[in-house]
Amino acid sequence: MRRPFHTLAAACVLALIAAATGRPEAQQAPPRFRAGVDVIRVEVSVLDKDRKPVRGLTRADFTILQDGKPQEIVAFGEVRIPDAPPATAASWTREVAPEVSTNRALDGRLVLLLLDDGLEPGPFATRTKEIARSVVERLGPDDQAAVVFTRDNRPAQDFTADRAKLYTAIDHFTTGFVFSQKREDRASGGDSLYYRYSIDTLGEIAKSLVDIPHRRKVLVYIGIGVPISVEEAATPMAMGSSDGSSADLQARALESIGALGQALRRARMSNVTVYSIDSAGLGGLEAYAAAHPGYMAPAGQMRDYLHTVAAATGGRAAVEVEDYRPVIERVFEENTSYYLIGYRATTPASDDKFRRLDVKVNRRGTVVRARSGFEPPKLRKKDNSPPSPLFKALAGVLPDDGIAMQVSAAPFARGKETPAVAIVGGLRHPLGEKRSGFEEVQLLTSAFTPEGQSRGSFKQTARLKLRADAQGDASYEVLSQIALKPGRYSLRIAAHNPDIGRTGSVYYDLVVPDFGKEPVSLSGALISAKPAMPAAPKNALSTITPVIPTSRRDFEQGDQAQVSLRIYQRGSKQRVPITVKARIADTNDAEVYSVEETIAAERFSADRAADYGFTIPLSRLAPGSYLLTFEAGTSTHSARRDVRFTVR
Repeated sequence: MRRPFHTLAAACVLALIAAATGRPEAQQAPPRFRAGVDVIRVEVSVLDKDRKPVRGLTRADFTILQDGKPQEIVAFGEVRIPDAPPATAASWTREVAPEVSTNRALDGRLVLLLLDDGLEPGPFATRTKEIARSVVERLGPDDQAAVVFTRDNRPAQDFTADRAKLYTAIDHFTTGFVFSQKREDRASGGDSLYYRYSIDTLGEIAKSLVDIPHRRKVLVYIGIGVPISVEEAATPMAMGSSDGSSADLQARALESIGALGQALRRARMSNVTVYSIDSAGLGGLEAYAAAHPGYMAPAGQMRDYLHTVAAATGGRAAVEVEDYRPVIERVFEENTSYYLIGYRATTPASDDKFRRLDVKVNRRGTVVRARSGFEPPKLRKKDNSPPSPLFKALAGVLPDDGIAMQVSAAPFARGKETPAVAIVGGLRHPLGEKRSGFEEVQLLTSAFTPEGQSRGSFKQTARLKLRADAQGDASYEVLSQIALKPGRYSLRIAAHNPDIGRTGSVYYDLVVPDFGKEPVSLSGALISAKPAMPAAPKNALSTITPVIPTSRRDFEQGDQAQVSLRIYQRGSKQRVPITVKARIADTNDAEVYSVEETIAAERFSADRAADYGFTIPLSRLAPGSYLLTFEAGTSTHSARRDVRFTVR
C-alpha cells in the first residue's frame, strides 16, 4: 500500500533542527530581514563557466526585474556555507546529534533525498542506499537533510542534522514494483500509476519548499528514472488508431508529460536544484532486462528523464556511471555560497496573480539560479479570521525563529501507565520598554506519528517575573509533560508572547522506548544547573522527577550541572545490580573523565526503577565541546544515552 507524500509539514516525520558544533572560523552573518507586504526575499546562486560559485559580488552587481520592471534592492548579503568538520575530529561530532533541538536560523543547505522505491527493481536497492548514505556523509555542520520516498513514506525523515536518523530512514528503503511484462497490462494503468507517484512527489516537494526563500535547496533524486514517451503520447492520434489500449497509453503518456511540466515549474518557482543519480549504474538496466525477458522499461526514456529533471532546474545528472561520487561532490561544491536579496516591489500585490522574476548579474559567462517567480498570498476575505499565531508557527516546513527557542524532551516509564515525556522549553526574547516585570507566554505542544496522525496536543500559559539583561532580552524556561505510548514521534512546540507580538516554534524528533520489553533501559537525560534560569510552572514535572531541569547544554567552568537518569530492568524475576559507566570524551575522542558505579539491587523500586545522578566536572574541563555517554547494564544486556555539551 502506498503511503503518499503530502507535504513535508504533515505526512513525513516532523524533525528537529539540530544545532551544530565544531564549526570553522565564523563568517560574517548575513542580514536578517523579514518579508513584509511589499518586501520580497530572493535567494540567488551565481556560478561561473566552470560551475564554481562566484563570490564577492555586491548589491550593485544585481538587477531584479518583477514582471519586466526593475525593483529597488533594500537588503543584501552573501552567505558562505561552512564545510564538513575535518576528518581528524571524532566521529561523534558528525554522527551524534544534540538531544536539544533549537530553532536557530541556519544558512546551510537544505538537501532532500528522493528515493524512488516505486519503480526500482530489487537488484539496485543496495546501490541506492550506498548513494544516499554518501550524500549524508558529505553534509556540512549547518546543512539539514530529509529523506522522502515515492511509494511508502512511513519511514520518511523530515529535515534534520541528525545523521543517525537519516541513515535509519535510508536503510528502510525497499523495492516494491517491477514493470509489467505485457502491453495490455501497461494500458490498465498499473505502471503509469507509479510513474505519477515519482513525478507528483517531485512536484509536491517543490511546492512545500516555496515558502523558504532564504536557503539553498537541493534535491538529489536516486532512481532509474521514469519512462515518459513523447512518441507514445502523439502517435496513436496521428495514425487515427482505434486501438483502445493504444489510446489509453497515449492518454497516460500525455498526463505524465503534463505532470512533469508542472513539477518542474514548481521546482523553478521554489529555486530547487535537482541532481539525479542513476541507481542502475553502467549497463545495469540492460543487464536486468537480459535476465528478465518480459521487462519492458525503455532504458533510453528513463535516462532522458534523469537528464531532463536535472537540466531543467540547473542541476547535474550522473547517468550510466559506476562512480557516483563526483556528482555528489558537485552537489556541495556548487552550493557553497549564495546571496540573499530583499527588494521592495514597485507595484505591491493587490491580487493573487503570478509574479515573474528575473535576476541578472553584470558578470559575463555566469549562470544565475533564482526562483522564476511567485504567487502572492491569496487575499483574505473579510469574514475569514487569521489563524492563531501558535497554530501558524506549527505549520511551516521549518520552525519559526521569531522567538529564540530550544527544547529538550526526556521519556520516562511509569509502571503500567503510559510513559511520560518531560519537556523543557528554553525561550529568549526582548522585554521591550518596561525591561522587567511579569510576562505571560502561551505555549502549544502537539505530538504526531510518522504518518502525520495527532497523538496529543495541549496549550498552556506560563506567567513569570523577568528582568532584561544588558541587551534588553530575558531568558527563561517553561516546563510541561505529555503522555505518549512507545513509538516514534515528532513534537511541535510553539510559543507566543502577546506583549511583544512575537511567535517561535521548535520541532523535536522523539523516540519513546518500549521500557517493558527491554531487559535494561534508560530514561531520557535531565540536567539541572546553577545558576538557574527562571522556570514555570515549578510543579509541572513533580510526578516524574524532583529536579527542575534546564534545556541548557552550554556552561561556564564555574557553573554546576547535574545529570539525572532513571534505570529500568524488565521482568518479574529477582532484581539484579546494574553497573553504570559515565564517560566524557573531547572532540578528538580522548577520554577526559570517567567514573563507574554499581546500582545495588535493593535500590530498585517495586516498579524495577532506580535513580542515578552524575555531576559534570565543569571546573576540570577545558573550554570546548564534549560527549557525555552513559552505559548501564549487566554482563548480557545494556542501554546507552548520549549527551552533548559545551564548556566556555
